[in-house]
Amino acid sequence: MPFHWSPDPILVELGSLELRWYGVCFAIGILWGATLLPRYYQQRGFTEEHANALSIWIPFCMIIGAHLVHIVFYDTELLVRFWRVPDFEHLLPILDVRSGLASHGGGLGCIFAVWSYARRKKLDTFELLDATMMAAVWVFPWVRIGNFINSEIVGRPGDVPWAIVFDRIDSVPRHPTQIYEATLGFLLIGFAVWVNRHHAQRLRPGALFFTLLGLYFVARFIVEFWKEYQTLDPNVSPLTMGQWLSLPIFTVCGLVLVLSKRHGALTPPDPDQRWWERGATGGTDAPASEDDAPVAF
Repeated sequence: MPFHWSPDPILVELGSLELRWYGVCFAIGILWGATLLPRYYQQRGFTEEHANALSIWIPFCMIIGAHLVHIVFYDTELLVRFWRVPDFEHLLPILDVRSGLASHGGGLGCIFAVWSYARRKKLDTFELLDATMMAAVWVFPWVRIGNFINSEIVGRPGDVPWAIVFDRIDSVPRHPTQIYEATLGFLLIGFAVWVNRHHAQRLRPGALFFTLLGLYFVARFIVEFWKEYQTLDPNVSPLTMGQWLSLPIFTVCGLVLVLSKRHGALTPPDPDQRWWERGATGGTDAPASEDDAPVAF
């Protein structure tokens, strides 16, 4: 007999104010990543000042990017309605970030935040992206845990022993794809920590970022085979919208890692790319040698 799942998505309700489980899980991921961000920045010679500034700028851009991509690719009808009747009533649903977030847009927003900050502060963008990605991976699984509690983004019907009936959706046993993605997210965290501890100094700037980003969207692409279609018609499209959006991302990441001479993973860093041998950008002292470089978890 399949397990039935139908928790209340609202954790606490005080009058018109609601605290939802999804918001709590999302906040856990953001706060966890923000807590670790200074450690990974200092490991690569960036001051805590940069980490503190980006701890605000990154979540803001991430939420905006995630919502924009959701509106454009998953909830296009909102744009169509506003195009037909461009008034404030039809604009409000577009501006309401609670209507949906897409992880692909969240990634783009995060990249934009780091790129714009690095450009303004004249920092190495890819070294900053490597450090940021080490903190960002801690957000991934918590978002899917929030989706699971909300009974949203459900899997396709399945007869596997661990199938779950999402009573808030229907009475059909389904693949718990949110748990699949959350599990892969925690595995990605473990892999990221291992690479950062043992191989970070063998990688060129950007290689760690492209590796983790590519692996995440490969995992996303695979899990989508058990996830219900969103937006697209399964009779017309062989892939889900999530797969179409993931495909170019992990393809570009793979090509960069294999072909790029500056950010590839197949050659060791040049002398000017050895961040552990340089002074910190912003005033703190970086390790003087590879043996003295701190190991971040």
